[in-house]
Amino acid sequence: FRLAVVGSVPYKGFYNPEDARKLARTLKTDDWDVVVRPVAAFSTLGYFKDPLYSFMVSYDDARLAELLIHEMSHATVWVKGESQFNEEFATFVGRAGALDYMRHHFGPQSVQVADLLARRHDARRFREDILRLRDQLQALYNSTTEEREELLSRKSAVIATFQGEFDRTYHDRYLTDRYRFFVDAKINNAWIDLYQTYGAGLHVFETYHAALGNDLHRTVETIVALMDSRDALPRTERPAPLEMLKMRIAEIELRSPEPLSHPNGQYRIEDVSKD
Repeated sequence: FRLAVVGSVPYKGFYNPEDARKLARTLKTDDWDVVVRPVAAFSTLGYFKDPLYSFMVSYDDARLAELLIHEMSHATVWVKGESQFNEEFATFVGRAGALDYMRHHFGPQSVQVADLLARRHDARRFREDILRLRDQLQALYNSTTEEREELLSRKSAVIATFQGEFDRTYHDRYLTDRYRFFVDAKINNAWIDLYQTYGAGLHVFETYHAALGNDLHRTVETIVALMDSRDALPRTERPAPLEMLKMRIAEIELRSPEPLSHPNGQYRIEDVSKD
């Protein structure tokens, strides 16, 4: 969707759920995969005061802190037309900020922090699983010229096999029951794209944050400055925001006595207890 101010985004919000379902039906008629889901909050990118709703009082401290910091992050950095970078930035800052808050408020060794770290462990594991499923489906799409119905059948088979494996190995790989729903979930490309948009590049932010000593204020401040420098460039010369962050990591790595990445080139994902 191409919208004023925010640019191109892969989602669209409605106050009336029926309006969302109506658009979904139209898109499905054109053979698009669609997900209709509720959201707890939204950001007006700093142009207006963002709303707080009464149902939020039922959220635990960690969830509420992450939600508020996530939405506030959108008002701090929003790169027009770069929705994946924007959502990954807000997701990272929301999670890191909530963890800092919980450690400060309840203590690093508290039950509340331990519970949050278990949830973070599972969130990361689930993100990795979904991105692995994404790669399997992309390989299928790239390898076949079959008719649509045959391709959809093979797609369903890939998803079913993946869900079966997920179910069989869940107990050994997850710490909570938070993601058991996936075994029976109805999965399509739009559902998978949610995890692509909100998390495929989180490891880059985590690596950068670790390189700056896990100082969240400094991490946010320098990313704001980096995006400001991008805005100063002619539009046709602006690099992708995430690529700029990777280049900054490479610059830090050149000055660092120890590498910030694994030998295979994958950015290191710090243990959640060190966020």
